[in-house]
Amino acid sequence: MTHKFIYRKKSGFTPPLTEWLTDSEISDFFRATLFSRSSHLSNMLMKKRVSHLLDEPLKGNVISGRGLNFLWASFFCRALVARKCLEKKEQKNDEKSKCFTFSVADSEWYSGCRRQV
Repeated sequence: MTHKFIYRKKSGFTPPLTEWLTDSEISDFFRATLFSRSSHLSNMLMKKRVSHLLDEPLKGNVISGRGLNFLWASFFCRALVARKCLEKKEQKNDEKSKCFTFSVADSEWYSGCRRQV
């Protein structure tokens, strides 16, 4: 490897979100997660605009960097809130939580958690 390559600035990791969103199954998963009725985030999103962003890769169009960053951040914000909510629920019901499985798209437990937060 060259000296220039080894000592270059960090470039970070850019997930291939555009490629992932061209898969209708993954796009549907993002949509279900972001628009879940049990999600606080769902109430804050402009659903038409987010739907438009999610539809673009399926049509073969490119999403801007800002749009991709927004989708990525929104998705992981939703996942983080769900995880924190799950942790609180597990602390409350420690014995019940041993058999509990978690799915980001699962809204059954989240709707109860939403009332508690």
